[in-house]
Amino acid sequence: MMRRALRFVPPAVLSAIVIPELVIRSGQIDVSLMNFRLLAGAAAVLVAWKTKNTLLTILGGIVTLLLLELVF
Repeated sequence: MMRRALRFVPPAVLSAIVIPELVIRSGQIDVSLMNFRLLAGAAAVLVAWKTKNTLLTILGGIVTLLLLELVF
């Protein structure tokens, strides 16, 4: 039972680190379409879901963020 529960620790810790970086801007929650980090994070989630490849997920998020910052 404990071993099964411990499987959820790494995703919970990663979420606790990543989600505030994506949604908190200047000390306030920002879930608008102008929050490029949040959009890049969403793109990374889609890449992860489709490919199940960590490297492609990271590259997809980085490329999305760079393109959004260049275009807007």
